[in-house]
Amino acid sequence: MGSVDYKALAPQILEKVGGEVNIVSMAHCATRLRLKLKDESLADKAGMFSQVFEVIEGAFSQPLDRDLVNVARFITHLRYFFVRVHSEEQVQDHPTSFLDAIATAYPDAHRCARRVADILELRLGQPITEDEISYLTLHVARLTQAASIGKPEK
Repeated sequence: MGSVDYKALAPQILEKVGGEVNIVSMAHCATRLRLKLKDESLADKAGMFSQVFEVIEGAFSQPLDRDLVNVARFITHLRYFFVRVHSEEQVQDHPTSFLDAIATAYPDAHRCARRVADILELRLGQPITEDEISYLTLHVARLTQAASIGKPEK
């Protein structure tokens, strides 16, 4: 594994998060950099969407048609999710049995949603609640089922 050129990487990260003036605080561990931003809307959401779609496509070994209705629904869900994270109001009030039922009904989508949540935690600097992961699971399942069946969406 090659070494990382952190001096070259730092300006790229700053550009993606809206510049140094947009960073309120920063923390890191061996594997993650966590940034608290003043204004989440300044961060590169398009890059985040692309990364999320790459994870989903890789997990299911199938490309997603980014022009489908379910993809637009998923993007809308993520945009509302970003607002909830930014306002520190993530969904977190469903009973565990409900969340377990979703994970059981869609095991592959749930594993993928957990990977997506890891990326979102890394990019947004906040943990993602189990309820939000369950909603991601439902959206991932919808995306991948529509793509694998090949039926037109309504």
